[in-house]
Amino acid sequence: MTTKEKEKLIVSQFCQDRGIMVTYCEHCCDWTVHCPDCNDNFCGGGCDCGYNTYMSRQQEKLIELLEEA
Repeated sequence: MTTKEKEKLIVSQFCQDRGIMVTYCEHCCDWTVHCPDCNDNFCGGGCDCGYNTYMSRQQEKLIELLEEA
């Protein structure tokens, strides 16, 4: 299994477990979580929905999981 395939499996499970969307950002060359309310991605620094702290924590958890793989 390639690294990208492992990442996709981790991201898919992460999304299922948390009920949030994650996509790959070509600009950042990394996976980014999206706001559960408006679906803006964390790549741009968040949104005005009040989920910035939540998104930041989820982004950190996602990065940890991907680094462990």
